[in-house]
Amino acid sequence: DDASQRKIKDYITHLFTGRRIMAKELNFLKQLPDSLKKEVDLAEVWLHVQKLSVLSEINKEDIRQICDEAETMDLLAETTLCTAGVEARCAYIVVSGHVNARDIHK
Repeated sequence: DDASQRKIKDYITHLFTGRRIMAKELNFLKQLPDSLKKEVDLAEVWLHVQKLSVLSEINKEDIRQICDEAETMDLLAETTLCTAGVEARCAYIVVSGHVNARDIHK
């Protein structure tokens, strides 16, 4: 199906162009002790979270706690993040790409 092929191509393009870590570096990072892996993950999230004006009044320790609980993910285009009227499980920070809101009843 053409729509599936487009999604797959878009996702592969995102992975190819959007990632800063190359395969060699990724293998190196896998060798780190778990505590250092956690610090690398924290630094990656911190890089994006610190740019959010909504968190400008929050102290660094609370922001660090947010970062500790955060996880990064890549999503396919047109993935549903939440539905109106249904309590969301989490908040999302879009680092690359965009989000569309649409009325599923129309």
